[in-house]
Amino acid sequence: MARGTVLYPTAAVVIIALIETIIITVTVFGNVFVIVAYVRDSRIRSKVGNLFILNLAVTDFFIGACSLTFNLSRFIVGHWPLGEIACRLWLVLDYTVSWVSILTMAYISWDRYCMVTMGLKYKLCQTKKRVGLILASTWAIVIGFFSFLEFTWSSMTGQTNADHSETCRMAFVYNRFATLFINFIVFITVLAVAVVLNCFVYLNIRRRTKESDDRQIPLYCNEQIPKQTSDAATKKPVCTSLHVKVSCHQKPTSMGKTISPTVGDTRSMEAARSKREASINSFEMASPDAIRIDLRDKNSRNRLVKHRKASIVLSILTGCFILFWTPYKIMTVVFAFCGSNCASAVLWEVLEVMVWCNSTINPFIYAATNVHFRRNFSHFLFLDHWPCGTVHRKDHHTAEARNRQPVKGF
Repeated sequence: MARGTVLYPTAAVVIIALIETIIITVTVFGNVFVIVAYVRDSRIRSKVGNLFILNLAVTDFFIGACSLTFNLSRFIVGHWPLGEIACRLWLVLDYTVSWVSILTMAYISWDRYCMVTMGLKYKLCQTKKRVGLILASTWAIVIGFFSFLEFTWSSMTGQTNADHSETCRMAFVYNRFATLFINFIVFITVLAVAVVLNCFVYLNIRRRTKESDDRQIPLYCNEQIPKQTSDAATKKPVCTSLHVKVSCHQKPTSMGKTISPTVGDTRSMEAARSKREASINSFEMASPDAIRIDLRDKNSRNRLVKHRKASIVLSILTGCFILFWTPYKIMTVVFAFCGSNCASAVLWEVLEVMVWCNSTINPFIYAATNVHFRRNFSHFLFLDHWPCGTVHRKDHHTAEARNRQPVKGF
């Protein structure tokens, strides 16, 4: 990811340098927030899939701290100012973190596919130790591959047209076939795998949502619409659903107004409620399997909602990844075939910085779509000390307390 010497007016250099400095700052601090949030929050660490998010944040941090920073110094000076050895090391690091980031996107798609298809087996197969081994192997293979290309390409092919003291560009980018294979075919393959896995995840969640909607039973106040069973002793219908909450304390009049119940009505309602509770309790004693089925349906619907939210996050990450990376990969192939005659310096500048900006927006995607990351970000930015943050925390605690209340009949 390097370019040749480009001379710009001083005003343009100052404006572009200022913009790139802001991008670097946001990228570094945003991904540091993600890393620290993972370390300090046990709820984030408890999910194995968040290891991939942590790895992506590490690669994005290096892109902001190293790739963008040294690229900015070269842009300001007009050439690579740090010598050949620093150039080679920077190129290896730049290509390594960029490709690990690409592969991590595919891993995230694969992890989500395993989660929605394997069910309870997912926790047995997808462990932190296994994910850590996969990520460590990926880092080792990628850094070894690009180190081999950078330090042995000239001796293997005899091509010495890379000027590390001036342009700081990988030697293989001048070879059209190597660039076509490494920068395009491999990239398209990884991208296709991620997209196909995303499609499978979407279709699986859509099918399960349809099945869940088909099993949904409408409930009405004071109406025994759900499936009923007969009590052998009383021959009276008993509702098998435990979701019914009867709170009809007002009776509608014919004019659409409501009137307060009388003493007789209140006694009648209390008697009916006691009779209904006795019937439900007798059903629970006779049919505990129905309770377990009801709880299992609740848990299944909750998992389905979580999978749907996670698939949305994955779609956003993948969509931004395609948007930012594909134009640059196409540009590298065009440059390999026709050089600077087809790839203008300005377009190269824009597309290269655009690739690195993908690392800038990823933390915002996590914060916008994950409540745990959002709370940690608010804590780091001291937003939870504001009055609006206090209200938000109170509402959250109230909701949690409401969710912890036991359900009547259990």
